[in-house]
Amino acid sequence: MNNMINNHVLIVAGGTGGHIFPGLAVAEELKKNGVKLTWLGTSRGLENKVVTAANIPLFVSTFKGIRGKGLLPLVFLPLRLLISVFEMARLINKIKPDFIACFGGYITVPVGLSASIMKIPFLIHEQNAVMGTANRLLSKISNKVFVSYRNTRHAPAVAKFVGNPLRDSFCTIESPEERWVERTGPIRVLVLGGSLGATSLNTHIPAVLSKVTKIYNIDLSILHQSGEKDRTKVDANYRNYSLRADVKSFLDEVIEGYVWADLVICRSGAGTLSELGAVGIGSILIPLPNAIDNHQMLNAQQLLKSGAAIIVEERNITGNEMFSFFKNISRTRLLNYAIKARKCGSTESALKVTAEILKSMVKE
Repeated sequence: MNNMINNHVLIVAGGTGGHIFPGLAVAEELKKNGVKLTWLGTSRGLENKVVTAANIPLFVSTFKGIRGKGLLPLVFLPLRLLISVFEMARLINKIKPDFIACFGGYITVPVGLSASIMKIPFLIHEQNAVMGTANRLLSKISNKVFVSYRNTRHAPAVAKFVGNPLRDSFCTIESPEERWVERTGPIRVLVLGGSLGATSLNTHIPAVLSKVTKIYNIDLSILHQSGEKDRTKVDANYRNYSLRADVKSFLDEVIEGYVWADLVICRSGAGTLSELGAVGIGSILIPLPNAIDNHQMLNAQQLLKSGAAIIVEERNITGNEMFSFFKNISRTRLLNYAIKARKCGSTESALKVTAEILKSMVKE
């Protein structure tokens, strides 16, 4: 890497795991290549825990998004954006990165504008099936545009499909056929109700699973990630329904839950769907109804069309569609879902993005 000036990459991602974990996956690969890393995030996001744990220096941006916040923030946006661009320019000048990798979120806008002004190459990566507002703006000035879905809405013609970067641990998992060998006992259901906006799953899924066990005489073993706020309530509900359930606030290694499970019930954030595909596991997807641009519903279409999942709208979470899925449930049927999900997965995305970054950093 001697033909790089500082051998330094600034990763920009903050707020939610959907932005942060793809950045971390690429960071892992860059570290293997001896690249120095710095991270720019938000003050309240998940990055304050996981980026620090990864021993990557973390800086914080105070710039905030405005969609859905009313008229007043929109009025002051030009001034706030201008101030933030200058702040980011000072930061970039301080750490002197050779390349900037933006993985989504409103904080990427002032960084991208500053990078463009300062002639520092940068990329954007869109995780969802519809390109967000920040990436739509930055796609006009960025050096590279990467997407996770082949037909990402609002993506420019120059966008390159790479998939959604995942951590190394997702790349070495046994196939569904291998995992299902000699698997017996109750059907194993993993419920991911701990993400932002998943309170509805925590509220309704225990009652739904209780009802299906009684109607269809199914034996279930349940692992439910509830988030800290709902854990006590969710645990009490399962006990009241006399269901076998292990309720956890947070799964330190969600991959272990995926490998254990026969079926996942979850939202349809891009990161989660990428993980389902990489592991190979069938799912009941309940898109967040108020997701910006309805991106969760669009994200879910690939697994639906591949026969790897069903989609249940939140308003129908206790309706017939959910119950009918369990009518003829069997481990053999769920294995078929898992095999189809695995065919949708990609485990080379982080390598592809890393290769593009390293190529762009080389100085002639």
